[in-house]
Amino acid sequence: IVVCATGPLTNLAMALRLEPRIAQKIQKIVLMGGSAGFGNTTPAAEFNIYADPEAAAVVYSSGVPIVMMGLDLTEQTVVDDSTLKRLRGLGNRAGSLCADILQEQIDQHAYQVHVHDVTTVMYVSEPQLFSLKPVYAEIDLSHGPCYGRTVCDLNNRYHKAANVEIGLQLDCDRFWAGVEERLSHLA
Repeated sequence: IVVCATGPLTNLAMALRLEPRIAQKIQKIVLMGGSAGFGNTTPAAEFNIYADPEAAAVVYSSGVPIVMMGLDLTEQTVVDDSTLKRLRGLGNRAGSLCADILQEQIDQHAYQVHVHDVTTVMYVSEPQLFSLKPVYAEIDLSHGPCYGRTVCDLNNRYHKAANVEIGLQLDCDRFWAGVEERLSHLA
């Protein structure tokens, strides 16, 4: 199976700890979380990892192939007026609901909105839209200012085998076209 994780990794880590043999049944874990650079909860940590760094450390060290859709990639999925117009133009409830939810986020928060979690599902269905880089990554559990940081060895300074493929770029136009195409098939 392919696991798409779009929140803290607590349940997945618990499952891997309670029944380690399930790791053999997982083809890969595609997760929304982490960042090779900045954080969004602390200067160093992204929310999904920061919410339970110990669980993230279990998952990252599980040996299961991981594709990480971190903030470096997900913040490329900017929602703008043309995005909302296209979603509403689908002419169905799914497109309108999606546009309404995104508009509400824009109105409430008055900042740029992105569709972070959608990147995991789009990667599974259209991996060719994404540029990935294999790296060694671990979770900082030091309880200092970098607690919960996803430490990604982009330049192979540790000379350790890659345990994660991190998303660095995506084809935004084709990404949004894929989202619209999938939403167009819903009620």
